[in-house]
Amino acid sequence: MAQEEAYSTLMHGIQELTFKGPSVPSELLLNGHHAFPLAVNAEDQVIIAASCYGLGRIVVLGHEAYLQDFPELVKNALGWLQAPSGRATVGVHPSSKAIVGNLSSVDAEVCQFRSDLGVYVADAYSVGPFAEDLVSFLKEGGGLLIAGQAWHWSHTHPQENVQLNFPGNQVCGVAGIYLTERYGKHGCVPIPSNIPFKWSSLALEGAYSTLMHGIQELTFKGPSVPSELLLNGHHAFPLAVNAQDQVIIAASCYGLGRIVVLGHEVYLQDFPDLVKNALGWLQAPSGRAKVGVHPSSKAIVGNLSSVDAEVCQFRSDLGVYVADAYSVDPFAEDLSQSLNEDQKGCLQKMGRDCAKYLTMSAHDCASYSSVLEILTDLVKTGKVPQVCGSCPVRSTEDRLLLEVASGVCKVCPDPGSLLPYIIKDLPALPTVSNAKLCISASTADAKEWISTGLYLSPGMGTDMEFPAQIVGKGWKVQIGCQSDNLKRADVLKRAPVVCECFPVDNNIVQVWNLWGGLIYLVAPPKCHVVGEEIVVQKAVRAPYYKSGETSVPDWVNNIRHAPAPWAELEFENLIISLNSESIRDLDRPDLVAAQWDAVMRGVADLAGKPAKFPRKERFVADVQISAGFMHSGYPIMMHTPSAPDLLKLTNKKDPWGPLHELGHEQQRNVWEFPPHTTEATCNLWSVYISETVLGLPRTKAHPSLQPSKRFARIQNYIKGGRNLKHWSVWVALETYLQLQEQFGWDPFKKVFAAYHDMEGVPQDNKGKMNTYAETFSKVVNRNLTSFFKAWGWPLEAATEEKLSGLPDWSDHPMAQYA
Repeated sequence: MAQEEAYSTLMHGIQELTFKGPSVPSELLLNGHHAFPLAVNAEDQVIIAASCYGLGRIVVLGHEAYLQDFPELVKNALGWLQAPSGRATVGVHPSSKAIVGNLSSVDAEVCQFRSDLGVYVADAYSVGPFAEDLVSFLKEGGGLLIAGQAWHWSHTHPQENVQLNFPGNQVCGVAGIYLTERYGKHGCVPIPSNIPFKWSSLALEGAYSTLMHGIQELTFKGPSVPSELLLNGHHAFPLAVNAQDQVIIAASCYGLGRIVVLGHEVYLQDFPDLVKNALGWLQAPSGRAKVGVHPSSKAIVGNLSSVDAEVCQFRSDLGVYVADAYSVDPFAEDLSQSLNEDQKGCLQKMGRDCAKYLTMSAHDCASYSSVLEILTDLVKTGKVPQVCGSCPVRSTEDRLLLEVASGVCKVCPDPGSLLPYIIKDLPALPTVSNAKLCISASTADAKEWISTGLYLSPGMGTDMEFPAQIVGKGWKVQIGCQSDNLKRADVLKRAPVVCECFPVDNNIVQVWNLWGGLIYLVAPPKCHVVGEEIVVQKAVRAPYYKSGETSVPDWVNNIRHAPAPWAELEFENLIISLNSESIRDLDRPDLVAAQWDAVMRGVADLAGKPAKFPRKERFVADVQISAGFMHSGYPIMMHTPSAPDLLKLTNKKDPWGPLHELGHEQQRNVWEFPPHTTEATCNLWSVYISETVLGLPRTKAHPSLQPSKRFARIQNYIKGGRNLKHWSVWVALETYLQLQEQFGWDPFKKVFAAYHDMEGVPQDNKGKMNTYAETFSKVVNRNLTSFFKAWGWPLEAATEEKLSGLPDWSDHPMAQYA
């Protein structure tokens, strides 16, 4: 009733809406009980819809042009949207400011979103940066008018899921309205007095008529006691309901297929007319005439004289398959059609919703306990995939099971009982008891992982005892080093999230991780502790080498054989976490330490920093990472097959990758000009370390530094008009290499050091480029303005004036292209 009243208010005075011209809308997908259509075209596509969420309301138009094309609808919508909050002011995003001229009767202003507004109007493309704020605004009683289409976005983002990632859907989706990639058809749409039917309602009525054609009644009698059927979702509908309002026979659609379910197997023979109708309706989607009958139901074949039927096991070339409910389990997966994109999106959303719901841990709430019980049963019966590098997960269904399994294990009373259902091959590794750790830490401005040399097997828990000096001071325990979140990956080679953190808020902390992992202490920023003892009740020893503490004989004879599958090598300024198999034959970790100590001192040297890092850098080699071949961060992530190369850096033909990522860690915004130099200046460290530490000339350090390739890039850049939009990666690096080849590495060290204490550096690229040109010129005591201008840098007259007293570098490498 409330929806009908809302519909009447929204469509008041509107007889028809004409969708025409170049504005091609998106079809809207409606989900849930609160969303309802306002305009449905001749193709039964919803083009305009409304919904409620929390205390607020939302109206969604399938194209942004409709904000101007349908002023009466917009006026009605604003009135309806304002009602819950009682606030009169309508905010209009700058991208939609053209509609303000039509809002003379409304208190409207063009502005960025503010929570004190009554209604906010925006196109669907602009809401991404503040989507969470809009959702909160809507939930608390605000009104939203969103307009746009998603089909163009889907073409420009072919790898993205429209329902989940299109900016507008991040807001509209919470209210059950999704802009889809499907084009909406043009035409004149009459506006009925009541909410228009969606195609599915009409389709179900037609299906019911077909299935029950010629049947006046069905009599359920005799010894055959049926099961009541439970219907769920928009596609399921009853065919026979008894006097107790129990559904005994029902039908539904799934994907492109159809299904009819009878509450007892004897009804296959008791109701031949219904079976005949059902077979005709079931055959229609595939167009295949052949009906297969499972041997357990072969008695019905005598009633199917008018049908091409055979008794057989299930085959995919059949049009319909008939079986009793007791025989389908061995081939249940074959009977399920693959999900379409909309269904996959809904299933993904369901996984996220389940995970968030479980975090409530409301065990005293009956509904929470009921959902937890259902999800626990799903984990036990759902065949959780054994995800790994050799058994990757691709399907939405398997991803859902992984996500639900992880969430359930965190909150169920007995997670250990679920382990056999989630991880089939649980390793039985030997453990040590009451392992004592002596912890010292002195952190700077960032948190720091402290290695322990201990490991927890999957699903294994332990208690850790902490001294008072650490409890309640921001410390944490972390299980696992694989910190990348893989939720956006299309294929999974491990669970999306495999690290767990536990705050040290008591002197005894219980920790565990479904997926297992190395045990770390995470020290907060700006803390200082010395020699604090921590006791770990039970754990597995891991191969752990630490420079200055581990002797080579101990490593070779004992430590490297520790049973944990993860190992760590900790050096002066670097820690490497990798698969234990990679270090079982490592005889001289001290030599590996020496080469990395030299590399890291070189990194610090070029950066103009002390040789001792305030926090050691980390490499973690994982079976799968969130982006690229490697990526920077804390830790730097890399793929498992690349890990052995870290142990023989001087023997590598191409050590570029790890050095490139270490270079990323040294980049600073004050002398970076993103996006131009993001993948360029980091390579200064690759070149510097290759040449000065590893003895590898730049021509051999990377194929792209061959003289012929460098020359060709310069030529192409000049021919392209020295446009800065083409000044990036190798082209941008060339600018810095030309400076280095003229003045050496020492000026770079001085320039980077100068920036450590520099204040008032501009925030924009133009200002920063002028500052850099001025700084470098003063360090080398030469006027470099003509050089930088030859590369297309936007140097200002003021900068040229400041440097005019220095000797000009007139014979620079770019002078020949003047």
